[in-house]
Amino acid sequence: MVYKIFSATYQVWRETPRLTVEDLPMLDSLRLAPVIFQELVPAVADLRVTIVGHEVFAMSIDSSRTSHDVDFRVGQAQASTSAVRLPGATGQLTRRTATDAEPESSSG
Repeated sequence: MVYKIFSATYQVWRETPRLTVEDLPMLDSLRLAPVIFQELVPAVADLRVTIVGHEVFAMSIDSSRTSHDVDFRVGQAQASTSAVRLPGATGQLTRRTATDAEPESSSG
């Protein structure tokens, strides 16, 4: 399991660490601090997808050679990136999801 602060900005940035037994006694102190707990899903790569108009651009971030096995941002200089093509159905679904999320323009 890993945990993340709810707000990650440049001013308040923290790496995403594994939850350890040593962390458990501190859980009571989180009552007023929003934190996200999630299952650790080992990844071959992180994907970042950007949609411009009807075009879908995907980038793979291979963090296998970084100094951190959970959060590629910690060893970002060692990560390698490459453009990838999403499988047809995945690209279409991604584009449709983004289009459905667009706010409707108001007229008048």
